[in-house]
Amino acid sequence: MSYLLVRASLQRVDLNLRLGAQQLDENGNALEEGANSLAEGLPQIQDGLHSLNGGLNDLADGAGQLNDGAHELKDGSVQLVDGSQELADKLAEGAEEVRDIHSEDDNAGMFSAPTELSETQVSELPNYGYGMAPYMMSVALFIGAVIYCLLFPIKEPAEYPTSGIKWWLSKFSIHFLVSLLQASVLVAVMVWIVGLEPQSVGATLLVALVTSIAFMALIQFFNILFGPPGSFMMLILMIFQLGGAGGTFPIQLSNGFFQAIHPFLPMTYSIDAYRQAITLGGSMVSDLLVLAGIFVVFTVVPLHILL
Repeated sequence: MSYLLVRASLQRVDLNLRLGAQQLDENGNALEEGANSLAEGLPQIQDGLHSLNGGLNDLADGAGQLNDGAHELKDGSVQLVDGSQELADKLAEGAEEVRDIHSEDDNAGMFSAPTELSETQVSELPNYGYGMAPYMMSVALFIGAVIYCLLFPIKEPAEYPTSGIKWWLSKFSIHFLVSLLQASVLVAVMVWIVGLEPQSVGATLLVALVTSIAFMALIQFFNILFGPPGSFMMLILMIFQLGGAGGTFPIQLSNGFFQAIHPFLPMTYSIDAYRQAITLGGSMVSDLLVLAGIFVVFTVVPLHILL
């Protein structure tokens, strides 16, 4: 009986050992696979540890910067508090000064309008015609000289004189008289017929006389030098002067071309001289000197040609 019990116990132990060995054999494969997976994951774990280490270093650096920023923020807060206190003190002082300011109407007006515009009237023009008169009077004298040089034989004498000087005098005397005549007639018509009232009739007549002889000398020079084409050249010059002499609008409103030729046009100076004589009442000496220079230059040169 005892023998049978022992034998049965041994059989159960043997059976359990076999089952355990079988399970151990089955689990050995899974254990081997797990070990292989662990071996394959070790490099990734190692890389992760390196990344973690780098992140920890960055975190440490950031913590240091955060600490420094906290100190700066603390210092800035102290400065802000000091500045706020200073602002409050200054505002209080300003409020005290404002209370001491006299707020009468004159002071209020001074603060609301600290500047005052003043106007000085240089001249007074009753109508637009006074502004255009210098321009049109200059044009009239220039066109009159061109027409005269077209109709009158500038170079050819009726009878050949005995010398060049007599030749020049025979022509110049007539040109000079015609220039004076057309200037006088122009001023007379403008003053006594049109109704122009210049500040000085005498100054206006003087400007007309000097302008007329200067234009006549200029135009006769080109007629002597080039013949009839010289008159055509003067008409071209006339066209340039219409836009570049500043007669209708200030030259600053014209384009660059007209502004460039403006100082070299004879009519520029006659228009300005007329304006001084008719409305402005200023000095016209420089303008008359330029016109007289034109007369001298373009009178002496033809004399040299004829001689």
